Amino acid sequence: MTRKLLPFLVCSLALLFCACGKFPWEAPPQQRKSYPASATRSPLEEASAALSAGDFPRAELLAQRALSRTKGDRVLDLARIYALAALRNHHPHAALTALEQWRLAGTGADEGREWQEIWCLAMAELSSWTAKERAGDLYQDTSRSAYARGLAGIFLAVRQWEEGRLGDGPTVLENLYASAQDLPLRVMLEQRLALQLRAAGPAAVSLAAGTITPENRDRYPYSIFLLEQLHRQTLDPDTRAEARAALDRLSLPLADPSLTQGLPPSAIILPAPAARVSLDGKPLVLALPISGPLGNTAAKIVAGAEAAVRVLAASGLSLSLVTIDTDQPDWTARVDALPKKAAVIGGPLHPAAYAAAQAQGLFSRRIFFTFLPGLEPGQEGRAAWRFFPSAEDQLDALLRLSASLGVHGYAVFYPEEAYGKRMSALFQSRAEALGFSVHASSYAPDNPASWLRATGNLLAANKNPEHSRGATFQAIFLPDTWKNMDLIVPNIFYYNETRQLLLGSSLWEQGISGGGYVSPQYYTLAVFPGAWNTARAHPEKDRLQAALLPADNIQADFWVGLGYDFVRFAAGLNLPENAAPGSVNAALSSASLEWTIAPIHWDASGRARQALFLFSPVEGGFALVDEAALRKAFGAAWK
Repeated sequence: MTRKLLPFLVCSLALLFCACGKFPWEAPPQQRKSYPASATRSPLEEASAALSAGDFPRAELLAQRALSRTKGDRVLDLARIYALAALRNHHPHAALTALEQWRLAGTGADEGREWQEIWCLAMAELSSWTAKERAGDLYQDTSRSAYARGLAGIFLAVRQWEEGRLGDGPTVLENLYASAQDLPLRVMLEQRLALQLRAAGPAAVSLAAGTITPENRDRYPYSIFLLEQLHRQTLDPDTRAEARAALDRLSLPLADPSLTQGLPPSAIILPAPAARVSLDGKPLVLALPISGPLGNTAAKIVAGAEAAVRVLAASGLSLSLVTIDTDQPDWTARVDALPKKAAVIGGPLHPAAYAAAQAQGLFSRRIFFTFLPGLEPGQEGRAAWRFFPSAEDQLDALLRLSASLGVHGYAVFYPEEAYGKRMSALFQSRAEALGFSVHASSYAPDNPASWLRATGNLLAANKNPEHSRGATFQAIFLPDTWKNMDLIVPNIFYYNETRQLLLGSSLWEQGISGGGYVSPQYYTLAVFPGAWNTARAHPEKDRLQAALLPADNIQADFWVGLGYDFVRFAAGLNLPENAAPGSVNAALSSASLEWTIAPIHWDASGRARQALFLFSPVEGGFALVDEAALRKAFGAAWK
């Protein structure tokens, strides 16, 4: 995840046949009810069930995960599921990756029509340059089957004609066909060219048809050009009768004579996407970016939410969990189409989706608990609510602890970029409101060579560092990524300043959790906030982990806990349809829960506050702050 996608997000027709064109099936964007899942099913069975249920995002995720740890015959089935689901989710690069895994796992996979059609559809979703590059590489690869190279040659030729260049495409295709010794290969070449021409624009067909002569009209590829030309003429009232008569008289020596009667049907058969649900239990809705770049994060939230549904079902509470994909263009219409009793919605997870919901007036018709770090001024507790830690929550946790240690002056050392500037200004505002002094200094984020001097300038401003009572500051807030701490913190020590309390943001947790190395000698006096305590022993966390499906192959973390806690929390609210903001606020102010994430509380106006955990970097990771030990070490440093 990037800085904008940290554990605390910073505001941040149709063609009838399977040619290299649009999808041959019609399907609405995802809106699904959690289908039955079994802890005894294998990853392949879970992925297959998701595909059969029309839950394409989950099918793609499960198949992708399972492929990384699967061998043998099951790879073929998993790769096929992965390719089909990725295709339906508009993830062409993933679909092509799956096809390659499929090909490597099974001899002759790229000779099959289903493999070829998925390849064509995925290539059609790539940019023109990328598609031509990939097709060119395949065509030039003499180790590949004649089927695959023929497929790539046809694709390149038609793309060239669509760009208004005839080139040597007809000759290349003629040679491909002449060298094809077996009938199935010639059938494939005829069918695929016919399908791709059908998907091409009129200019491309006109250019290709211009090469037809009385001498070559019975030969491939010109015979296929002629068929497509006549077909298009049947669609024009001025030429329809003549073209139909010509087709009736036409006799071509084709490997697939049925092409004179029409194109072959699609080889891809997919279930219909999940249908609209009948909400037979208490309905809860998740509005999440299932099929886009945040899909893995959304999948964790869904996994936690589904675990909560299973836990609550065991206690006799029936829930209907509906997930709506905010990466689909009509997701707001999907929300509006839900029954009114589906009043409570978790999400969205991205500011753009929040803006779309606001523009469509959804906040006046549903109760949104957003997974965003902040809402627009005046909206929290009135238009929507927050179920997510804010930047203010981070800073309040740091200020509470540091003030209890006796810190009365702070420095902020921040990078000159959007996140650093925003966090610096917010820290100064909150610290000064509490009566503390703040000295702010910055550095150029793209010029690490300048950081040592910038650090020296910062520390020079500390007029009397020998004793805490005379020092300008005793703590430094460092709102930057963990990897940059490898230079910045040693720079502080270089100037023999070893007594400052170092305050990090949630970026530290992100970096360390992602495998960042910790030099423990620099971080005896260092803390940062987080909303998930891995080491914290708690029965509810144990229930969550036990309720996760083996097929999910995940360990509980903040995102999983977020989905789990949201479902359990929302299930207990008992809010009526069209509840007024005042009623929601009243319910929230008295709500309670055994939280797995850091506890959230709401005041009477509906504003959320999350009591974040505080951690210190230690060798191999980070650990919950021992406040007594930290107080002793800080006092000894400044005595």
